[in-house]
Formats: sequence, structure tokens, C-alpha cells
Amino acid sequence: MTIELNLTPTAPGNFTAAHGLSQEPYSVRIEMTSGGNIWFQKNGDGSLKKDATNLYLVASAADITARAFLNAVDAPAGGPYSITLQATINWARTHTDLTPIVGVGGFSNEPALTICNAVIQEMLSFPYPWPFNRKSAATFDTALATQEYTLTGVLDIGWLERAQREEKASTAVPKPTYDLECVRALPKDFLIDNPYKIAKDRESDGNTIVRVWPVPGNVIWTVSIDYQIKPVLKTLLTETWSPIPDELAFIYEQGVLAFALKAAKDRSYIEELKLFYAKISRGLGLKDANQQHEGFFPERSIMLG
Repeated sequence: MTIELNLTPTAPGNFTAAHGLSQEPYSVRIEMTSGGNIWFQKNGDGSLKKDATNLYLVASAADITARAFLNAVDAPAGGPYSITLQATINWARTHTDLTPIVGVGGFSNEPALTICNAVIQEMLSFPYPWPFNRKSAATFDTALATQEYTLTGVLDIGWLERAQREEKASTAVPKPTYDLECVRALPKDFLIDNPYKIAKDRESDGNTIVRVWPVPGNVIWTVSIDYQIKPVLKTLLTETWSPIPDELAFIYEQGVLAFALKAAKDRSYIEELKLFYAKISRGLGLKDANQQHEGFFPERSIMLG
């Protein structure tokens, strides 16, 4: 969910703005609505100074104005996020002969809300590696004969995208680094060797447990993990499509249209669903717009000899 906050400092220098959320905002975007500038104060580690109550800001002059857009959910900023679920539903109805998809059978917001959540789940689930939905876990070091490791406080892993191990004791520059294959599950084992596979095993007591294979030996490896965040389901049609940015609206619009036609028992939904998945693939190409890291790419054309 994205909320808007008006900023109106009355003097230059440091000032505080209460945001009214019950949590620290994940990200904040500031847009000036007058001359001058407003920016964040910084913590000692260089991070933006904000907490569950306030934003800590700096104004270049008195009586300047700005708007702050706060993401209130724990999701990466890829925005902007201005399109609501309701706006997309309204658009879809113009393509489905105005079939009612809100308040059907006396159920508030249904089946529209379920349709939107189904689209979000499809887009953010395996195997689609969206850059805006990527997050890094804290690194951990392997230990002798230890196969399982705890990612403390991490409960938002949808699926592991990529992982690497770096030899901790090495003095080489750069240190030897090797890819770990991310797989669905791994068995407990007794074979000791340098690990080359990793899997999310389970969630327990507010943490996530990952398992590596084979079981690490005396060599200590520092393991880093990038993962895709679990889809966060919406509860109101007035919410935006965050964390999916507006520039990818052409994808979720197609998904809503396909699922709306399915709800209306219109068999044309099959072709529309195919277009939805095709647009997901195209969207991934537009966002990454780069060659895949894996594979072989010639430095010069083979026609040049």
C-alpha cells in the first residue's frame, strides 16, 4: 500500500514529519511541489533516517512544500505505484460486456479481489525472476559438518533465485567464488565436501531454515542468497498493484481480463490467458534488457573468421 504525506517545513534545516504508519516505511519517494529541496537525514551507516513514527528530513529553505510517497508494505521499490486494483477492474469490464465482477452474490469486492490476487500470485511466483521483487538475505558462514542454517527473522522467501559461496579464509583478490544451485528440496546427508546445492527447507519460529549439500567440511564458506519475495495478497480494491510498477500494467491488465472472462464462463479466456503469459515473458525481457549471465556469447561475429 502506498500513502501520500504533505511536507511543509517552516524553517530551513532538520525537521521531523510524523507519517502515521504503525511500521517503518519500506521506501519513501519525495516530490517537490515548490522551489527548494527536501532530503533525508542520514544514520551513521549512511542509511535514510526513518522509523515507525517519523521521517527525519532536511529542508533547504523555509516554507517550501513537497509530497512524500511511502510504501507501507515490506516490498522493494520499483515504482511508481499509482494504479489501483479498482481502476484495472473498471478497465477490464469494458472488455467483458460489463459483466459484474464486484459484489457478486452479495460478497463485497468479489470475485474482483480474488482475480487481482490470482494475477499477483501468477506474476510473482516461480519461475519469474523480477528485478523489483528481488531481495538479498544476510550472509552466513558454513560450519564443519553442519548442513542447516537459520536466516533469522526472514519469512518472506518465495523461492531462491541464486546463491554463491565465497572462501572466507582466502587472501586472494578477488576471493574464489562459486555458484550454488538453487533447488526445491535437499535430503539430510553425511557426505562431507564443498557444498554446491542449496534449498529453502522450512519456516520455523519466525525464521527460515536453508539446507546445503553436500555437508560442508573444514573449509569455511560465506554464503550469499538472492531470493524472490512471496506475493503479498491485497485486501481492498483501493490498494495499488505495488510492488508491481506501473510500467508493467500491460501485463496485469491482461491477466485480469483473462481471469474475468473465465469468471464469466467465456471460453475466450483461454486465448487471453496465453497472451498473459506471453506478456510476462516480454515484460521480463523489457525489465532486464540484458543478455543472460549463463551461456556462451561470441566476442565477434563468426562471419568475420
